[in-house]
This record gives sequence, structure tokens and C-alpha cells, in this order.
Amino acid sequence: MRCLADFILDSDLCLPVGATPLTLNDPGGRFSLTLSNASEAEHAVPEAVLSAQVIFETELGFPEERREIDELAHQWLSEALNVLAFTTNRKFVSRTLKRLVDWTPGLIDRDAMIYTETPEWDLAEPELNADYIGTAERLLSMQAGPEHQAAMRWHRIAVQEGVLEQQFSYFWFALEIVAEAVKGAERIPSLCPRCRTPLYCERCQIHPTHRRYPGEAIQELVRRVQPHQPDEVFQVLQRIRHTLMHGGRIADIPDLPCSDQQAVNKLGVITWNAIAFMANKTDDPRPEAPLTFGVPDHYVRRKLVATAHMRLRLPNPDNPNIADFPAINFEAKYVRTEIPPKDVAASSN
Repeated sequence: MRCLADFILDSDLCLPVGATPLTLNDPGGRFSLTLSNASEAEHAVPEAVLSAQVIFETELGFPEERREIDELAHQWLSEALNVLAFTTNRKFVSRTLKRLVDWTPGLIDRDAMIYTETPEWDLAEPELNADYIGTAERLLSMQAGPEHQAAMRWHRIAVQEGVLEQQFSYFWFALEIVAEAVKGAERIPSLCPRCRTPLYCERCQIHPTHRRYPGEAIQELVRRVQPHQPDEVFQVLQRIRHTLMHGGRIADIPDLPCSDQQAVNKLGVITWNAIAFMANKTDDPRPEAPLTFGVPDHYVRRKLVATAHMRLRLPNPDNPNIADFPAINFEAKYVRTEIPPKDVAASSN
């Protein structure tokens, strides 16, 4: 089956006015990518600049295996954008997948999936209040120096990040800063790398010791804030961190006991609790009053994606044209329920 995936892209570049579309063909014949300037209708999508159609062959069935076809379309688009970004040194970012269409020549009736999406947190919650402001002012008073400020900066950047791997890395940066700042000067035994028991020097007749290495400091910090299976949690998070620092992806790691979203959310909670250890509580101007914090259900920035399956006919079955596709639009919206905000009041002592 031949399939067409119709995307909207954001980019630093666009085609000259009136220019004909450009097509990038994979030398191996796996896919082609056709680029043109986004229409006025497509400019309703935030940051829309380019319209992009990926055409590829697949043995997957449509629409039954639509999710697998969706993943394949994103894979080919990613490969094409990688080389375009490297060639131009400019930005090319996928903003949304508009539709998947059975593009097999000769079909009278074609299956298509129409997409619409909206970020889960696209609509601001009217919950910013004086309690948050008061807590923020007190936290400014309790800041313990440059390391504390740096950890909170990386935490802020992580909270707003939309790419899972980057979000994980930013939370880890904050956690590593905290671990180094609070690890103390005590020395611990050096362990055998195989059995993890203290090493012994026969000549000196002592157990060698050292200040905690960065990884050991992070593990000790995780033990303080993660009561349930802290060492197992640390090993999983550290494994992900090593993979990302060497250019891999969370999805590439075999046999993880959690999903990529669960890993990011767990690290986010651990990091947030760890940063609290840095506060200089003796400088709290109102130690008798509770502190108010927001507690999100998750840190991962998810999207609500709605799809509609349809069958249609295009004017030229043997040589279909995306310009002949009918304009079909629908919306997906979150409905806000009257649920009190999930805040927690914690004593500053």
C-alpha cells in the first residue's frame, strides 16, 4: 500500500513566493517528502510555515494498523528533517499530522484518517493566587546560594520542556546539582565493583574511603526522597541518564520496567523533593505559616489527539492530488470540571 502523511512544519525557511513545491526523494526509495508554503488555513496552526507530504510504501493495513503507519510516517519525516537541518543549519520542526491517506494509485474509494490535537495544558488554569505568591516570596528569602538558584533554573526549564528526553536530562541536571551541594564531607568505603562490598588494602591494613562520587551522591539523595525501592529506582534512572548522555533514546533501552513518561514523571517528583533540601529554613520570614505548592499529576506535556476515519473519492484515481482533498475540520477540547486544585500545604519546619 502507498500512504500519504500530510504534516504541518515550523521552520526558519520557506519557499520563495510563487515557487513550485520541492520534493526530496530518498535514494533507497523508502519515501519522498514534498514541501510547499503553508496555506492561509494552515497558518491557523501556531507557527505553521511549511506544508509537508511524506509518501511511502508499507505492508501495513489501513486503517486497522493506523498507529503503526503513523509511527512509520513520523520516522521517515524525522530522517528527512535531520538531513534538511544539517544541510541548511536552520530549524525544521513537525507541528502536527493533519491526515493519513491511502495513496495507492487506481483506488476509487480511499480510506483516510483526519487528525486534530490540542495540548493538555494549552488552556491556562485560573488557579494562580496569593498563597502561591506568598510561598514564592518566602522561597526567595530561603535561597541557599548559586547552586540552589541553578537547580531551580533547570527545574523550571524541565517543567516547560515538551520533548521527553530533554525533559529527563534537565531534571537530572537539577538533581545532580542538589546532590553535590548537600552530600556533605563524610567519607565512605570504596566498594568492589563486582560484589559491592568494602575494599581492603592488605599493605595498609585499612578500608580505603573517599567522598561520595557524583553518582553515589545522587543515589544517597534518592534514598532520602524515595522511600519505596530507592536503589532500584536509582538504577533505572541512571541507566536512562547514561543512554541519553551517549546519544540514545529512552525508547532504545531494552527491558525497562517503566514507560518513558513514567520515568520522566518519577524523576520530576524526586528532583522537586530534592531541591527542597537546599532551602535555608532559618531564613524563612514566617516559619509558623504553611507553604503552599502545586502538585501536578504528571510533568510530561501530553496532547489530546482525536481522529476521524472517512472514505472519499478524489477526481483522478490514478494520479491523486492532495490539493483535491476536501477541507474537513473539527476540534478537540478539554472540558474543565469543577475539581479543586491539587495543592499541598507543607510546614516549613
